[in-house]
Amino acid sequence: MINEEENKNLDEQLLQIAYKYSFVESKKDSYMVIIAKSKQSLIYEGKILNHCVGKMNYDKKQINEECLICFIRKNANIPYVTCQLEIQPTQLSIRQCYGKNNTQVLDEDFLEFRENWLKIINLKYKKLKKQNLLSSIVDAG
Repeated sequence: MINEEENKNLDEQLLQIAYKYSFVESKKDSYMVIIAKSKQSLIYEGKILNHCVGKMNYDKKQINEECLICFIRKNANIPYVTCQLEIQPTQLSIRQCYGKNNTQVLDEDFLEFRENWLKIINLKYKKLKKQNLLSSIVDAG
C-alpha cells in the first residue's frame, strides 16, 4: 500500500515527466491531448473508461520514461481515449490506444487526428533529441 508521502513523490515525478514531454500535449479542432500528471488522474481515467490504466503501474512506467500515458478528450474535458506512447530512442510510437471498455475508436475523424498528432510530436521529439534538449529539461528541474 502506498502511503501519502510516496503518493506525493509519485505525483511530483509524474508532473516532472509531463513537463519534460509537454510538446506531446495538443489542442486541435475538437480534440485535446493531456499527459497524465498524477496517480489519481490515471485511476480516474481507468474508472471512467473502464480499462486498466489506473491499475497496471503505468505511473511507474511513465516515471521511468518507458511510456507516456495520454488522455485524449473530445469536445470537452471528458475522457474519450487513453493512449500509451512508447518512448523509443528515435521516435514515439503508439503502443495502445483505447476508448471505453477497451474498445478501439475507429471514427475516421479521430484516426486522422491521431495520425497527424503522432507525426507532429515525432518531428518535435526528433528535433529535441537532436539538440539534446530532452535530458536537460528534467535535470534542470
